[in-house]
Amino acid sequence: MATVRCPSCDRALEVEDTYLDWTVRCPHCDGEFVPDEVERPARRPRRRREEPPDRDRDDRDDGYAGDAAREEALRVVAAPALWLEILGWLGALGAGAVCALCVALGLEMNNGNRNANGDDEAVLIFFGCCSGVLGVPYSVVLAIGARKMRDLSSRGWALTAGILGVAAFSVFGLFGIVHAGVGVWALVTLDRPAVRAVFGLEPRRRPNPRRRRRDWEE
Repeated sequence: MATVRCPSCDRALEVEDTYLDWTVRCPHCDGEFVPDEVERPARRPRRRREEPPDRDRDDRDDGYAGDAAREEALRVVAAPALWLEILGWLGALGAGAVCALCVALGLEMNNGNRNANGDDEAVLIFFGCCSGVLGVPYSVVLAIGARKMRDLSSRGWALTAGILGVAAFSVFGLFGIVHAGVGVWALVTLDRPAVRAVFGLEPRRRPNPRRRRRDWEE
């Protein structure tokens, strides 16, 4: 079936292919013509049906991007978090050992076997109890926060571990200087854009020194 236009009334007509070289009559104006001798109207190209966006593919791409960002953040926090966790568990074991040793020595001294320095057994037992009551929970919380930082499951716990690491220098003196250094390292790492993005935080904006100088001059 071919579509042609009547040369008299310019209406579109459909003609069988077998009659294209015959003389046909227009049913509208009774005009006669040969379809092969008449210019046929150009067929409009069919519009391609736009395919709907593949939502599953978009979600899959976003998932891949999210996984890549998380893997990068995990790589960034791996080293400081691991060191903090190691220091935390070692601190807990050390505080427990000091507590047990001081209490054992204090009890031994209390039985009459005083050492040559004449240390007071009550002070020794008190020091051991303080080491166990304060040092063990402190170190355990530090280790747990570091583990949360390693798997990026809680920013609050991770910040707590970093702060406890920094505060170790003021609490334990020179024995906490390594904890303080690693704690600063952890806090700086948690503020990096790749890590902040995983927790849904925007990168921290740095002040523009030129802008501040210009405002000061005005």
